[in-house]
Amino acid sequence: MPIEGKLALGLSDKDFDFPIFPSPYTETDIAFTGSNGAEAERFINLIRRRARAEGKLRDKEWILDLAVSSLEGEALRWHSRLSREVRNDWDKLEDALLEQYPPSSPTNEPSRRSSFDPTPAGTPTSAAGAAPAPAPAPISEISRSFMQLNLGPQTGLIKVVADDASVSGYLARSMDPQYAIMITCANPEDALKVQFWPASYPHGIEILNSATRLTWMGATHWDNSDVSSQLGKGSRASAALTTTSSPTSTASSSYIGAKGPTKSGIWNVSPFDGSVSASWEADGCSYNLQLVAIISKKHLFLVSNYEAYCASRPKGTRCKARMIFEPA
Repeated sequence: MPIEGKLALGLSDKDFDFPIFPSPYTETDIAFTGSNGAEAERFINLIRRRARAEGKLRDKEWILDLAVSSLEGEALRWHSRLSREVRNDWDKLEDALLEQYPPSSPTNEPSRRSSFDPTPAGTPTSAAGAAPAPAPAPISEISRSFMQLNLGPQTGLIKVVADDASVSGYLARSMDPQYAIMITCANPEDALKVQFWPASYPHGIEILNSATRLTWMGATHWDNSDVSSQLGKGSRASAALTTTSSPTSTASSSYIGAKGPTKSGIWNVSPFDGSVSASWEADGCSYNLQLVAIISKKHLFLVSNYEAYCASRPKGTRCKARMIFEPA
């Protein structure tokens, strides 16, 4: 069913476990909790896009009211400690936000806990954190501007960049013939064509040329056992990239033989660099997932603990990878 048809059903967020296609102009659309620099940049970008959509881009008082009313948690407390001069001037508040929450790096994003950190509050954490993921490759300025300013559906391809170059390419329209899970292809002509709505978070990514009856991009665990589906510290579990049913319906998956959990509303496409990331909610926590490729077969999986996952598999058969949305 086209996206317009789904929106015409009149269903609200309460009908689902998570919002997939909220109205572009709801009060819950924008929020800032003060978790890290990336969230601060996204917050400012969304404020500007909202102001532009409402014809208020030059109305600094309107923008300030929207921004202040969207602060939550640590960010709200931080804002209350600012001087009145900064609190009452959007330009100064914007500068203060970017100074307080600088770009993420191994040295300047230490203490603020990410909203995707699976460690519950009060739980001791290891002194040796996981190595940061490699920075996504830059996309063109035209593509970046398009993604930042357009609240409508975004259509394009998903590029895969793997540590082993033989796996790199695009998400392929064709599936692995044995298991019906996603693989990569070298030719963009053979790639999946996808669409998502940037106003939703997390995103559901719809497949416009699916080779199966299922038309959404998702992930599926093999079964419900701890080995296959338990995420978190020491987890060896993985979820295969698959085609799935809509995020607003009972989950179905293309993964042949699999009986584990399936989800499709797990994606976030960065408006800044096009990087596609995934997070999975389980047991009251939200986990950032790492894309992994099986080198020989070009199969693609998501894992929450790359080291533990690889330790239980033959050495040298897997590699890290990442995805980048390319507007078309």
